[in-house]
Amino acid sequence: LLADFRHPQMRSLGRVQKDSLTLAAAEMQRMLLQPIGGVKQTFIASYNEWASPTGVRATQVVRLWLNDGSPLEIEEGVPPGDNLVWTTFVNAPVLVMTANAKWTVLACSDCSLHVLVTETGAFSVNLQLDSLPAQLGMQDSHTFVLTSNGYFSCWELTKRKAFLSRIPVLDIVSNDVHLHSISLSPSGSPFISFTNGSTYSYSANLQIWIPVDTCNGLSRLLGEAPSNDDLGEGAIATVLRNKKRPGVAPKTSMATRTWVGRAQMEGWIFAALDARSHKDLRPMVARYTDMLIMNNTTDKVRDLLSTLDSWVERARRKEKCDEWMDEEQMKLMREMVRQLISADTSMCEILKDLDNEGSMVF
Repeated sequence: LLADFRHPQMRSLGRVQKDSLTLAAAEMQRMLLQPIGGVKQTFIASYNEWASPTGVRATQVVRLWLNDGSPLEIEEGVPPGDNLVWTTFVNAPVLVMTANAKWTVLACSDCSLHVLVTETGAFSVNLQLDSLPAQLGMQDSHTFVLTSNGYFSCWELTKRKAFLSRIPVLDIVSNDVHLHSISLSPSGSPFISFTNGSTYSYSANLQIWIPVDTCNGLSRLLGEAPSNDDLGEGAIATVLRNKKRPGVAPKTSMATRTWVGRAQMEGWIFAALDARSHKDLRPMVARYTDMLIMNNTTDKVRDLLSTLDSWVERARRKEKCDEWMDEEQMKLMREMVRQLISADTSMCEILKDLDNEGSMVF
């Protein structure tokens, strides 16, 4: 590693063309069948070639209840009457849809997006997209769409409010890399993963994409990834668990692995804080504390305790950007870190010094 610093070699940079981006739109099918998330034996079906007796063509959307659990036996275009909960119509064929117990979202071939109340089939919101839908999904009351022109949007359906509107994904797309998955945190923050292993989130506060976990040369210096128990059950942890880790580079020193791993964990904590995900933040802070104690990094332990004090104060004040912070949860997280530190004989003196000096809040 020192040799690399003494004799640096400039790496050539190839010119990357990022003038335009086109994603494949969803293909039209005669019939779509979507299970309703969280509701057993119920489905939303769209019949894209429905026609009235007078020859008017439209798309029929129905909610079906299937007691026998065999949706594939439904004859296309003829929903069974006994199993029909409600029916409605849209003008254009449905290309992709998603549904949960509260909302049903339809993205159509005329670039329209319709939000229906799943219980009754009533229309709640109708939107016009910039181009055809390429990806559509939903997390609780948030729904997102990625269009074929490469724009990402996300809405909070209960409040009928835009969370993100027409954010270009062009900046995070690399050559010869394909989209792998899109997911949302409970607050609506998106996580977009690519086939090269890189994952990005969009920061509503900073108004820019931020790297959550990128696939680069440093990935081969990390060693084993944290276990599932270390990461918790949050949205970021779910994305990281699904990532395939590269093998460790030969002759990588333990000190180098420690430095790189610590920097990576700090990036994950920032992403969890920006995504407003308590489920990610607590286990990651616990893991980070263990890393600092294991390597006897006293300066960073002091900095972490000071940061936790500031988080508690921010949660108490409840300023606009900190409304998601729960004061009680922040206090519990601070107490958890203090307990981890006090259990280590070489670190417990830090707590005594801080208690004597009084914690400084920035």
